[in-house]
This record gives sequence, C-alpha cells and structure tokens, in this order.
Amino acid sequence: MKEATIYDGVTTVNLQQGTAYNILKYDDEYGASYSNFRLDNSTYGADIPYSGGTGAFYGTGNPTNFSITDGATGFYDITMTDIGNGKWNVSILATVPQIDEIPAQTYTGGGITPEPLVLAGSLSLTKRTDYEYSYEDNINSGTAKVIVIFKGNYASLGTAEKTFTINPIVVTFNANGHGTAPDSQSFTALNEKASKPDDLTAEGYTFGGWFTDSECTNTYDFDTAITGGLTLYAKWTPITYTITYTGIDGATFETANPTGYTIESESFTLTNPTKGGFTFTGWTGEGLDGSQMSVTIQKGSTGNLEFTAAWTKNGFSPKDSSTPEFVYHSLILSGQIGVIFHVYAPEGLESKDCSIYFDVSGDKSQNTQPVYAFEAITENGYTLYGFTCYINSVQMADKIHAVFNYGDNQTITQDDTAKQYLSVLTGDEPQSADTIALAEAIMDYGHYVQAGIS
Repeated sequence: MKEATIYDGVTTVNLQQGTAYNILKYDDEYGASYSNFRLDNSTYGADIPYSGGTGAFYGTGNPTNFSITDGATGFYDITMTDIGNGKWNVSILATVPQIDEIPAQTYTGGGITPEPLVLAGSLSLTKRTDYEYSYEDNINSGTAKVIVIFKGNYASLGTAEKTFTINPIVVTFNANGHGTAPDSQSFTALNEKASKPDDLTAEGYTFGGWFTDSECTNTYDFDTAITGGLTLYAKWTPITYTITYTGIDGATFETANPTGYTIESESFTLTNPTKGGFTFTGWTGEGLDGSQMSVTIQKGSTGNLEFTAAWTKNGFSPKDSSTPEFVYHSLILSGQIGVIFHVYAPEGLESKDCSIYFDVSGDKSQNTQPVYAFEAITENGYTLYGFTCYINSVQMADKIHAVFNYGDNQTITQDDTAKQYLSVLTGDEPQSADTIALAEAIMDYGHYVQAGIS
C-alpha cells in the first residue's frame, strides 16, 4: 500500500508493525501513474529498519515490500538519495528527535528554563501541543538538563535530552588599554558585592576608577549588590607634564613652543628662537647630548622637561666706519656699581681725544665731569673704548644720558635705563644666582649718583 509520496529527501512516516509498505513515485513516463521501487538483485522483501541498499523505479513488475518484523511501531525517517543513472539509495530508520544547542546561561538565583528548537525528521511539531519541556539541576551553577517529552500523536517518539551550562555571575575588569586588568570575580549567590581591586597604575596616566561603560561616564558603586554579570572599565586621564624654557629673554619665536604635553600628544619639534645680535646655537637639557639644533619630543614621552637656549654673540660691525657709535653695555658689581659704555672708535681716534659726560637722573645736581676711556678692546677687528659711569643705586638711575665728545666738538648721545642693565644680568648674558641677588639687593640702597673718573 502507498503510505506517502517519497522523492529525493527525507520523509517521516508513522509505520505500523505487520504492514507491508511500498515506495512509489508518480511518473508521467508510464502513463501518468505510479512506478514501483525495487531493490537491486530483484529483492522483493526487506525488514525495517533498513539501510544501505540501492534500487530503481520500474513501471512494471513487483516492488520491494518493506515491513517491520522485529522493530517497534512508530515514526521512521525514509531517506531517498538520487545517485545517478536511475539508481537510488534508500534507508528507513527510526526517527531520532534532535534538540538544538543551548548557549551557556548565567546564574540568576531561580530556575533557568531555556526552550531550544526541537526537530524530529520532517515532522512539523508545535511546542506545548506536541511536546513539553522539563528540567533538572537548572538553578545553581553547573551542568543542567532540558528534557523534551513528546505527547499526543507523537508520544511514540518518547523523550530527548540536552545538557547546558549555568555559569556563575562574573564581574570582569577591563583595563581599557593601560595597566594590567585584575582577575575577574565569580558569584554563586545573589546580593553579594564585588570587591574593589587595588588602583591600577600606568606610566603617563592617572587612574580614575571603575565604570560600567567603556566611555567611562557611569561610575560603578562597589557597595551595590550583584544581580547579574557585568564588565567594569578602568578610566585613565593622561598626566600633563610641563616644559620649561630658559635663556630665551629677548628672543622671538615664529611659532610659540608648547609649555606642556601628555603621553598621548603627537610628536612635535621645538621651534628655534632668534634674537638680535646673537646666533642661536642649540638647545641643552637633560637627555640631550650637548647642544642640539633640533629637539623632538616623541609621542609616548613622559616627565617634566627643561630646555635652555644657547647663544653666541655676533661680532661687531660699525654702521659707518668713519663715525663713532655706542655699541653695548656691561655692568660692574664688585665694589661700586658701574655701567660700562663701549663706544666704537674709528681709525685714528685716540682715547685721549674723546670723553663722555654722564647726566644721571635721580640726583638733584648734574655731573659735569668728563669721563675718559679706561680701556681699549678689539672686537671683530674694530677698536672699542670703554667708559664707566659709577652709580650708587640702580633704582635711582632711572635714566642715564651719555654724551660722547670727539674731534672738533662733535658729539653722539645715548639714553638708557636701569632696566636695560638688569636685563643684561638675567637675559643676554646669564649670570649666577649670587650675581643676580646682589644686583637686586643693591637696588634698595642709596639715593644719589656720581660719575667715576677712570
């Protein structure tokens, strides 16, 4: 008899013991009728369960009768596979229900009841109508079991089982890119609290606590009871390091150098300064090998930095080789304070033929005594005469008016202030701390000035 139409695939059929079954195929080739399947070697009878045989469909002749002799009544999967040249492979095996994989579950304190997909051959099964779920060991962490119990028309399928894992509640710590993450913490009971780990450390960063999101916007409270698994993220703030520069008084920069950086700052190269009358010869500082014209702070660097600009004074060159001119000044801090005026002397101008009158503000009387050169030096091939104006108070010498006399009543003048001389101490020509302290202390003494004759 015909139980079902079978064609290249799996069909699940409920077969009864004591009944013979034929496999038929509807085929237009034989007058729009059914053709019969017969196993090779003219095998006309086969026991169910059956597998491994091949055969073909015929329009005439007797088919192979399949029947249950020793097996049980119930559902069987009939599998027909086309192997070519009109031949088919056949198997008739008891239907074995399958339960889909169950992902690992997490402890909740109550019964965990997953409902995985259930398959039985080609049958179309409806949950809770054709089968029900039952569970074992499904509360505490460990291995649990789901049991599928078939019922109604499918009760003969019996039961099927599948194990699954219940994991403890786990609190995981994510170091968020820096330092070393603490070990995770596991819990097998509700309302326990996670233990706060020791603060993490990482070079160039300050640790900012634990957060429930990777962007570190929600702080985690370790006094909160655990109700489920979670991941905590470490917060990091880059440390801002300072960069200090010395030896740059009076200098200018095309682009200002940064005064701070972090371990995350992109690599940058210091801008070199320029200063009138001087040539920049490089940066010096800790970690540098001598004076370096190019200093780059690489990304990933850490620590406070200090750099000092090194200079060489440019050689003097007169504006007009035939005319005297004031060149530069220097200070005398031993004994009485003095300001030395250096004047360019053209060729042929002797020191006895020139002098300077100093008029210093801050004194009620004016000095009218000429000051003669006390030294002659050569710089870059040119002669410079030195004239000294002694003062008792840098503070009171707000203005020094110098008149240089030479030749036939010819003069040149220059006005300067005490601040200019102090800048010499702390800027162009860096002095020792003792020298600077002395100059500052002298500013607080005396209320008069006088010229000293060399």
